[in-house]
Amino acid sequence: MSDDVIKRLLGGGHRTLTTASSASSVGITDRQRVVLDIGARLTKIGFAGEDVPRAIIPSVVQHDGETLYIHDVDDEDDDLDAMEEGGPKIINTNNKQINCIHGLLFKLYTKHLMVKSHEHKVMLVRSCIAKESFYAKLKKVLEKFYGVPEVSIMDSHEAVVYATGTPNSLILHCGHTSAYAISIAQTYPIRKSLFFSNKAANEVKSELKKKLKEDGAQTVDSDDLEDIFVRACFAQHPPDGVIASTIPYVTQNGDIQITHNSRVHSSDTLFSYEGDPSLQNLIANALLATPIDQRTAVSEKIVLIGGCCHLRGFKKRLLQELNDIIENDTAYASLRGLAPAFLDTPFLPNIMEWIGASIAASLATTTR
Repeated sequence: MSDDVIKRLLGGGHRTLTTASSASSVGITDRQRVVLDIGARLTKIGFAGEDVPRAIIPSVVQHDGETLYIHDVDDEDDDLDAMEEGGPKIINTNNKQINCIHGLLFKLYTKHLMVKSHEHKVMLVRSCIAKESFYAKLKKVLEKFYGVPEVSIMDSHEAVVYATGTPNSLILHCGHTSAYAISIAQTYPIRKSLFFSNKAANEVKSELKKKLKEDGAQTVDSDDLEDIFVRACFAQHPPDGVIASTIPYVTQNGDIQITHNSRVHSSDTLFSYEGDPSLQNLIANALLATPIDQRTAVSEKIVLIGGCCHLRGFKKRLLQELNDIIENDTAYASLRGLAPAFLDTPFLPNIMEWIGASIAASLATTTR
């Protein structure tokens, strides 16, 4: 992760929104804002004030005959100010990432929103695990090619505060490519409590692929792997002596058998102490970095966000691992006596950030 992303996330005090205007908003003040969250795996889009996105689609684009996740596209330098109003240059630019951004936005506006882009302001949800340059290009494309009158940006951890409605919490994000934990005290992110790890859904699917190969599956494409990960795997181990049933699965390359080993142990990498910090380490480290007088309030409201948190038994396994590391690791002795608990919310973890931005965008105080 680049230094500028971390500095932006942690620096500058409490910032709810960063707003940039490119045109007059006369006549559109009463229209709902478009809320857009382009995640590493999925893109969520809809209108402010609504409780679910209008569409959730893969963050993929077609470019030169290949399918790419938009955050994986090479980040190329370009003179963004050289883009002309009306945008013919944007489509024809040699910048691969800009072309991909344009392709994704075109699909979102024409197929899913079906509204005129110049009639609606836009609020972007900015992930702290994505590069700052990506959002600079996204904002420019929206302003100069799509004629969006105003683009507002909200950081993802701040959006969660709006969704939960609680001033004190600890946010654990476990998504497609990486995970992070950060403490929030009185709605302010605590700078030194931010910790990152690469243990996320990608790691689980890599482990799942290895175990399926051990069980005789020679070739499993990415779509089948995703489907098996979502439908067959779980994080919580069954009781001693209980074996998860082997289930058949039909792929384009033939039938495969998904065994207990693949279903149960693929997710162990999330809680392993090998390599990057485990998820329980992220939470414990964030609590250690939280001021003592705030630890109790923060530890009792752990908020889980990100698609990987949907794994069956994820919450229970994580709480067990967290309590175990606090009780048995001397490095976390000062945390003993806390009673970590998860905050129950009415929203699903994979759309929590979008919901928070939707709420914020509908408030008069944030739609200036």
